[in-house]
Amino acid sequence: MRLAIGIATRGRAAILAETLDKLERQTRRPDRIIVCHVTPEDVGAPRPGVEYLLSPAGLPRQRNAILDATADCDLLLFLDDDFLPAPDYCAVTEAVLAARPDCVVTTGTVLADGANAPGYSPEEGRAILARDRYAGGPLAAAAAFQRLWLQHGGAAGSGAAARHPGG
Repeated sequence: MRLAIGIATRGRAAILAETLDKLERQTRRPDRIIVCHVTPEDVGAPRPGVEYLLSPAGLPRQRNAILDATADCDLLLFLDDDFLPAPDYCAVTEAVLAARPDCVVTTGTVLADGANAPGYSPEEGRAILARDRYAGGPLAAAAAFQRLWLQHGGAAGSGAAARHPGG
């Protein structure tokens, strides 16, 4: 399966860099990483292996631009720019969708969510992920997707995967 990750962002280059760092450490690397932004300042220095799309502001517009750009992929994972995935997030997502052809959308277990609090620093987020140890099988619904939502600038992180409508 060809797996793409799409991230819509605006004004949060520092936390986006943390998310992209975590994606570089995936046990199953995505085939494509697409970041859709509004201004060049939204993304910081370009990274090798990351595709950048410029779009008008607005999450629906940005995600639609990502959808249009990923027609060659079977799976599309939409991640928020403050989402820190566990190292096997992509591998487990792909395994769930391969094992369950009737499944079209996945989400996961939230380890911490800073939306209604001051939020978590990237260091705190990495520590929370490091402490999480699930002893069950990787396809167990309750822990198939370990992730962390951070709060930076007013929006909580999110991650969801779906079969691409064109794939």
